[in-house]
Amino acid sequence: MCGILGILDVGGGPPLSRDAFGSALALLKHRGPDEGGTYFAKNIALGVRRLAIVDVAGGHQPVASEDGTIRAIHNGEIYNHAELRKELEAAGHQFQSHSDAEVLPHGFEVWGFEGLLERLRGMFAFAIWNERDRSLFIARDRMGMKPLYYMEQNGRLYFASEIRPILLAANPDRHIDIDALALYLRLGYTPAPRTLYAGIRKLPAAHCLCFRDGRLESRSYWRLSYAPAPHRRMPEATAALRQRLKKAVASHLMSDVPIGALLSGGIDSATVVSLMREVTPQGFPVVTLGFDVEGYDETERASACASALGLKPHHSHFPLDLMDGYPAVLQSLEEPLTRSTFMAAFHIFRACRELGLKVVMTGEGADELLGGYAWHWNKPVRSGLWNHWPSLLGAVSRGRHPWLEGIIECARQWEEGGRTRTADIVHWYLSRTAAGPKAMALPLLAPDLRDAVSKRPTNELLAPWFRWVAEAGHRDPFQQILWLQSRTRLPDVTCMILDKMGMAHSIECRPPFLDQDIWEYCAGLPRRFKVRGYFPNQCEKFLLREAGRGLVPDIVRTAPKRRLRVPVHEWLARPRLSEWAEDALSERTLRNAGLFDPAAVAQLRLSARTSGRIPNNLLMSVLALQTWLRTSDCTL
Repeated sequence: MCGILGILDVGGGPPLSRDAFGSALALLKHRGPDEGGTYFAKNIALGVRRLAIVDVAGGHQPVASEDGTIRAIHNGEIYNHAELRKELEAAGHQFQSHSDAEVLPHGFEVWGFEGLLERLRGMFAFAIWNERDRSLFIARDRMGMKPLYYMEQNGRLYFASEIRPILLAANPDRHIDIDALALYLRLGYTPAPRTLYAGIRKLPAAHCLCFRDGRLESRSYWRLSYAPAPHRRMPEATAALRQRLKKAVASHLMSDVPIGALLSGGIDSATVVSLMREVTPQGFPVVTLGFDVEGYDETERASACASALGLKPHHSHFPLDLMDGYPAVLQSLEEPLTRSTFMAAFHIFRACRELGLKVVMTGEGADELLGGYAWHWNKPVRSGLWNHWPSLLGAVSRGRHPWLEGIIECARQWEEGGRTRTADIVHWYLSRTAAGPKAMALPLLAPDLRDAVSKRPTNELLAPWFRWVAEAGHRDPFQQILWLQSRTRLPDVTCMILDKMGMAHSIECRPPFLDQDIWEYCAGLPRRFKVRGYFPNQCEKFLLREAGRGLVPDIVRTAPKRRLRVPVHEWLARPRLSEWAEDALSERTLRNAGLFDPAAVAQLRLSARTSGRIPNNLLMSVLALQTWLRTSDCTL
């Protein structure tokens, strides 16, 4: 795990400054406290801050080919590097270390960029410089576990694991991207490829950025296939999923430093910990998050799960005033989020670091993989059934056993997928995952900004989303929603929180559920394997619950789902918020920032106090953005 930074001069500007580059690279030291490395040539600068995990003593970066013409920098882990290394050694290449990063320059020489990408398994953001033809190749992993930002300015391309080094190296005018702001107010986060900084972009998951022959091109290199899986019976699918999960967990244990795991009261993390227990019977640290607020604590169920597995959990309890540290944590996140679960992540990773851990296994990704929320099945399932009522009624009028024939016909068509339009899927998904309806957010904006934002139609801003749903290659609305979520909230929220909050404490987070092989297998499974029934908390992730029989303690395996929550409601319900929050929402601060109408925000807070109904998402959307403005020095 590392932080990477690069600058490519494509416009023949003045020589790159080593001192300025070093200062920008130093901003990534929290991502790589163990050592730093740089490479300078005529118009290229590459830098790495390294968190030493694999080949601690010898895995220095940047890495190079034998003749030094190919250079690479890498953030993440390549889990199949040992197999790739054997192929490359058989082709005559000589390795200088046991680092996973060293397969990049050698693999590039043998297979080319496209061939290398096809073979890599893991989480990564890397750059390869080819001195022979002065070309640059940058890529981000398929699921978006590792971040990568970039910017073009004055004939130079800047790219880095975080935004701050780019800001320091490029020193751009810090203006808000109005389109990105419109999306943030609608979604509660900023989806790739945009950021709130005008001119700075996020490379989307499964995308690469190539500079060759004087041209810069961004493209997607992978798309999930929904071709039917080979196992169409539940027992076979259960065994196949369990086998793949065990293989993924085993590969994710690749490390020369101590590894621990997060354990909540849910089946996702419990499955990972249970499989780790099978692979590493000697034991390992597990960390559990709890709150000293009624209704938010998960430690009791997690403790019972740990005891059943012969493990002793480390409990981390946090008080209600957890939110008092919000501004500093948001600065580590670099981008505002409406939801405040990143606060919990920040503090639990701090607890992991205090235990001496460098690598932590997590259970993220299972919900997006197999349908872990009630809204994953509620609307899609019912809409699919509703779409086939004409077939049902027709069967009723025709057959000797009309209801039986009708139900059979309906079930057959339902299994094949409903006829819900792409636009309906996207807009319904927005309604379930957004911070709040756009109509609610718009009145809070300052009048001039309100007019500018309202001119950005949601459909145009989210054009890639419509394309992704259309490209899913599946008619089932449920499967379409899973695919859309894996392209949006998963990389832009879930993975970003894991990476940024873990790296704030020099912790590498590894989510085995995001393994490529698991996703490619599960995509082709029918809906009935993933969700069953009609009632929330009883049907989600059905296949995972079956795969966990005899592995995951039943106290967790059969328990209803509980989402990770932070006691934001209780915090917002206080008569007076923390000093920083009161200042951020004051008339003076709001007016100076120019984003929100002070009177509208004051009315929102008054309504919340008098009615007792705290509009968490809407109010936190305002508070997060106002706080981010202070830490970013960004203006309209």
